[in-house]
Amino acid sequence: MVTAMVERAAAVFLAFALGCTGDPQPLEPSRRPGKVEMAQRVFDTYSKWSVNDALSPECSVYFTACADIFTRRAGADPKDISARNPRSFMTNPDPEWLPGWEQIPSDAGARHVTFGALTYAASMRAYFASCRATAKEVEDQRAAAHALLVSEKAAADKEANVYKRLGGLVRLRQELRKKHPDPVGPRYEVELVLRDAFVSAGRELIYDLRRQRPEDIGALRPAFSADEERDLFCLDSLPTWQDAASIPFQFVKVPVAADRGALLLAKVKAAQDLESKVPLREPTIASVSEGSLPGAEQLYAFDKEVLKTTLFVKKVESDAKTGGLLVELAGKATLKDVIYDCKESDKPSKVGENGKISYPSNCKKRDEARKLTLRLRLAEAPDVPIQPEDQVTFIGKLGKLSQKKAGGTTPVGIQYELEAEGVHVLEIWRQQLLVADYFVQ
Repeated sequence: MVTAMVERAAAVFLAFALGCTGDPQPLEPSRRPGKVEMAQRVFDTYSKWSVNDALSPECSVYFTACADIFTRRAGADPKDISARNPRSFMTNPDPEWLPGWEQIPSDAGARHVTFGALTYAASMRAYFASCRATAKEVEDQRAAAHALLVSEKAAADKEANVYKRLGGLVRLRQELRKKHPDPVGPRYEVELVLRDAFVSAGRELIYDLRRQRPEDIGALRPAFSADEERDLFCLDSLPTWQDAASIPFQFVKVPVAADRGALLLAKVKAAQDLESKVPLREPTIASVSEGSLPGAEQLYAFDKEVLKTTLFVKKVESDAKTGGLLVELAGKATLKDVIYDCKESDKPSKVGENGKISYPSNCKKRDEARKLTLRLRLAEAPDVPIQPEDQVTFIGKLGKLSQKKAGGTTPVGIQYELEAEGVHVLEIWRQQLLVADYFVQ
């Protein structure tokens, strides 16, 4: 009795397990459904075929394997060569995606062609419905990013302070990169807006010096029409199979014609033009040295340390002349073995291979106690206020550089006086903390 109960339980479990498999099992020839029932099973399989089916691991490598899965799900056996061809007893399940249904052979020997056409049409139908819905979401995200760009640019255009204006656009670019990494549309637009803003503010050099040009500039492009973007989006991840020759393409709708696809790809390539609109430049700026020429148009980089002397802000005043700021910086340094008073010897030391005669330099050394004062005029004040004891780095023109002895023998006291016209403040440091950076990408 126990044995009988175990056998019955095993039978129930087996029946349950078979009934819960994902696909209906092919029927034995003696149990084949009639034409109406079979047509309904084929139609249901076609209607329920999803993008997940088309892109599943079992279906995404070989199309013939995918068609076999579809066939079995419809309750047919792919190996049963005597089974009826659905084309011979059912109407077109989807005239839109199977425009060539009437041209499919209806004999039993071509049954695999019919199921192949059904599988491919169902896969393309499901894929394009899914990808176009996703493309619409991407389109909406681009529209939101574009609206943000328009709003922020309008606000920036009203901002009088150049540091705040450019800083806002730099931060906007960073936000778009983070929240909208899509290289199409707003990210392309913001690069042109940012470049134009730097140029309009007379800071094209700063744009290049601070490397504002993005590394992925070659991938950015403007957005096309909604239809074009949706087609490009769908073509980018279109399912492909290794045995593409087995796909009966000729009976199925072509969602994006080959010539349209080629034209769109060519349009994309032509639109990726930022590399020419924003050429790569890598300028170098000399640091101030004792040989720097004051009064020239050359720009110099003024770091936290000038002439080996660390400088701190001592005084900040409004500049009545420009409406900007007058900033006085000062510092002290004790240096050992400073080379000075170099003179070329009148006796040659060697003759080079090219016959050029070299003359050695005779230099003196001394220890120095330096005092340096730098008076900086800024026509435009940064949006972070400069305070006493800050350290400031900037790009500017050298208006004056003078030195004189200030007493002492060991070390020798040297007093430097410098004046500079600031073109752009780069950094403001406060108690060894960077409180302003104009502008890092």
